Amino acid sequence: MKNGKDYNMSCILVAVLWMLVSIESQVANEFNLENPNGHNKEQNDLLISQKSNSTVKINSYLSLNISKYYKYINLASRAIYSNNFNLASNYYDSAFIYHQHPFYEDLINSIIVNSKCGHQNDNVIAINHLLKNKGINTSNLFQLIPKNLFTDKDLKLINSIQINEIKPLYKDFIESLREIYFSDQYIRDYKSIDKEARKALYNKRDSVDMVNFVNFQKLYRKYGFPSENKVGVFFDNESKWIDVIYVLLLHFIQNSDELTINPIIEIIKEATYSGAYPSSKAASLLDLLDLNNGTRVNAYNFLSTTLFLVDGEPYRPFIIYSDSLMKSINTRRLTIGLDSFQVSQKQVVCQFYGTKQLENKKLILMAPYAEIAELPYSLVKRSAEEVNIDLNNYKINTTKILDECSCQEKVY
Repeated sequence: MKNGKDYNMSCILVAVLWMLVSIESQVANEFNLENPNGHNKEQNDLLISQKSNSTVKINSYLSLNISKYYKYINLASRAIYSNNFNLASNYYDSAFIYHQHPFYEDLINSIIVNSKCGHQNDNVIAINHLLKNKGINTSNLFQLIPKNLFTDKDLKLINSIQINEIKPLYKDFIESLREIYFSDQYIRDYKSIDKEARKALYNKRDSVDMVNFVNFQKLYRKYGFPSENKVGVFFDNESKWIDVIYVLLLHFIQNSDELTINPIIEIIKEATYSGAYPSSKAASLLDLLDLNNGTRVNAYNFLSTTLFLVDGEPYRPFIIYSDSLMKSINTRRLTIGLDSFQVSQKQVVCQFYGTKQLENKKLILMAPYAEIAELPYSLVKRSAEEVNIDLNNYKINTTKILDECSCQEKVY
């Protein structure tokens, strides 16, 4: 999958060069707080514990039920970090009450968590969602979750559902999206071409991206956003639809102009508000959009990339930190259903380094859509010297986090 790595890198380089910038935008203007997707203009309240001993009330522009869904999903992730799987199981049960189509990553996690705390009898809802609404077959299911984590009752249910072949809905929608994606990938096949041919291909690529967006927009108007319950989870044996859609949206942003950028933003926002697209993926796209513009005028800054690997060493994002900045960013994050930056960063570090520490054993995820960026040390060092910043202040103490989260307990 040609996922715009060159573009991602260019955005990240801009981020590094922004070491002097302290972002102090007005929160009220940060996510274009108009009436999204026909929702009531009256703001929904999202309650999420920011610290163990305090609760913060945040205005959310998600639908009310989706706000509650993310509230419990975030609390489940916190419980997993603390290895309180019984509590995490209860939070997943609560979350699924509020979302008609929970994301498959959360459904998978709930089944794994249930196996850790003896709640396997609670898997019926998740299994039905995965097999009936996500287009996942038995082979895919056991690829995602080891078969031995299911009870005999679960396996009987799985087999009974699979007897009736579940055909995907929105067949024409899916085929049209596939055509758009194949066109997107074909024009990015740069193998075995010289520099001049590549320039010509770049120009043609930009034109193809705009045509693809026009076609995508037509499909969106007809069918809505290509969510998991419409197109399923697996694009093919190697790729998932959520990654395919991300790549398309990324390329639309990359080659947007004044006429197309607002419609692209609106599609991402409406899909996020309604719970059709994970907030983490949306935040990543909007962060890249903001960096692509070279300014924070849009104020779509969520710090979605919580961990930077500089020649393999862990660093936090290279910005000038202040209490007011982090308060602003965390308010923005919570407004679209993300947990606070500090909490998310610890979860990402735990699952990334925990997996390495335990020699690639499978751990229960706390941040299934984690954004991790890699940078060369020479670039970061040069940028830091230009603005007189000590890189040691950005180094993450992974030992402390790994000791705190006890990764071994998350193995399944």
